[in-house]
Amino acid sequence: TFFKKNLQSSGLIRVSEMLNCSIHSNLIPPQTGLRKDFSLKDSSLVIRRGQCFRLEINSTAITGNYEVLISFISFYNPTNTYGEYSTSDSTQDARQIILEVRIPNTFPIGKFSLSVKLNIREERETRFCLVPTSLIILFDPYFYDDVTYHPDNRALSYYYRENCGVIFRGTRESPEEYPWEYAQYSEECLEVAMKTISDMSPEEAADVVKI
Repeated sequence: TFFKKNLQSSGLIRVSEMLNCSIHSNLIPPQTGLRKDFSLKDSSLVIRRGQCFRLEINSTAITGNYEVLISFISFYNPTNTYGEYSTSDSTQDARQIILEVRIPNTFPIGKFSLSVKLNIREERETRFCLVPTSLIILFDPYFYDDVTYHPDNRALSYYYRENCGVIFRGTRESPEEYPWEYAQYSEECLEVAMKTISDMSPEEAADVVKI
């Protein structure tokens, strides 16, 4: 369940230990819909809205009813929380919890840090982790429920898959083609774009027109 609200006390009073958490792509091959040569030097996972990622939580024994709360925090403005995800279940002496988290097709795009809280109700205990891998969320023109969806495969190839293209200069009567490098799969350009939109509100960062 995704929701947006202020965190409130749940009566859990003891923070006993840090969790060991990691996130992974659920796509095979990873980053389907992104160019294969799109990679980042830092520890970031890139996915598109509507896609899932896998969260692995490793801890000492977990017994009884538990709740997992994931907060999506702006990578550049850590005081801003853009959304939260929660789920609950019960287990007996488990040491690993694996969750599949689907990003809604209306979620803000941007670069996020993830914090994970594991609330164990019977023991009135909270365990915490700040995931070391940041998450970059992008629009998804390949997903029919995303506002950026484009059904024309030729247009997708030209606008989204190519790293180079053509722009025109001159006059209407005498236009001239001019090669242009989009660099849209450049790590530097992606980082600049994510930083540029980091001051937007969640509503603005989810709006393709405002972006």
